[in-house]
Amino acid sequence: MRSIVSEPVLVGSIDSARGRAVAAHSPILLGYPRAKIYILSGEGIAETSYDDTDIVGLTRTFLEDLERFLQHLFEDAQT
Repeated sequence: MRSIVSEPVLVGSIDSARGRAVAAHSPILLGYPRAKIYILSGEGIAETSYDDTDIVGLTRTFLEDLERFLQHLFEDAQT
């Protein structure tokens, strides 16, 4: 299972003449219209799509099968 904090993400958007940069792990913030999403890793910085971020995949897994997700999460705590 992927960790929520395994993938630092930087969201940058250009609005008129102003630029903004936001570090986020929120799929809601990552979905900001016209956002450019960058992944920060040991290999450097790379632009990516919303659907290819770990946090979006993790959130989808959680929403699609909550029981399995929670079972896996608490299985580790019981050992």
